Amino acid sequence: MPTICNEQQNLFVIEKRYRFSNKPQDVKLISVYYIINNAIFQAPTLARIVNAKMANTLYWISQAEKELSAGASRLYAHPYCWAHLNEREEAGADASDHQSMIS
Repeated sequence: MPTICNEQQNLFVIEKRYRFSNKPQDVKLISVYYIINNAIFQAPTLARIVNAKMANTLYWISQAEKELSAGASRLYAHPYCWAHLNEREEAGADASDHQSMIS
């Protein structure tokens, strides 16, 4: 198990490896642990990170869907068309041109 340490920051990284033979390149990384200020933590795997990110994303998508479905009855009961931001800017520019032509 190779250990990387930085005593100034109290950080130690320990790699747990499976050795297939006596050759240094014949190893498989099993897990990584790190020690910060005398507390030992197991580093998360890539699969755990992706699962956590996906679960978080799905949670917020479901919350957005709940909010949209709650407001859907209001939206379809009284339809309304929002002007696009560019259309509003163009309409404002046209109005100011029209005002300058009148003056």
